[in-house]
Amino acid sequence: MVIQRWQSAMLLLAGILLGVSMFTPVAVVNGELPQIITPLNSVVTIILGTLTTILSFIIIFLYKNLRQQIKTTYLCAILTLAYAATCYIMPCSMAEAVECKVTGGLCMVVAALWQVLAAARMRADENKLKSYDRIR
Repeated sequence: MVIQRWQSAMLLLAGILLGVSMFTPVAVVNGELPQIITPLNSVVTIILGTLTTILSFIIIFLYKNLRQQIKTTYLCAILTLAYAATCYIMPCSMAEAVECKVTGGLCMVVAALWQVLAAARMRADENKLKSYDRIR
């Protein structure tokens, strides 16, 4: 079996990375007892994280309507960046002594990058289809 649409693989990797990012620490609050903060510590980040993860998997199956798939992919990339920003704003508002971790944010940013690259591949497929229509 050969993957003919690389953007499906990119979106699958983005969804997996977003799922992993839900459980990775984004910050550590220093104090008497150090507290590890994950996106699961806030309702807003749980909603954004779950929404972007599920949406990333759903986009794979929107291949019949390419324009809708491209728009939804860009929306998902924007939501992923909002999710990353929320994950790092939340700990800063909780305590003064916060040490940010790179691993969780790196997963989110790489996932957004994969989503944008998948949208670019979809756009290239759309242009290729248009050129074939002109030839006929």
